[in-house]
Order: sequence, then structure tokens, then C-alpha cells
Amino acid sequence: MAEKLMYLGFFSGNAHESIEILGYVTAITARNS
Repeated sequence: MAEKLMYLGFFSGNAHESIEILGYVTAITARNS
């Protein structure tokens, strides 16, 4: 799910959105590990 959101952010063509999603995914990954 998180990976799909990240790919959607990249392919949306919106750099700002991609950065926000990357930060969100990174925070979740760090919390889980």
C-alpha cells in the first residue's frame, strides 16, 4: 500500500506531492523497523 502511494506520487508529475509522500513513507518505514 505504502509503495503504491509512493509510485502514485511519482507518476502524478507533482514534485511537491512526491516529496511529501516520500517523507510520509520514510517516517512509517523508520517507525516499523
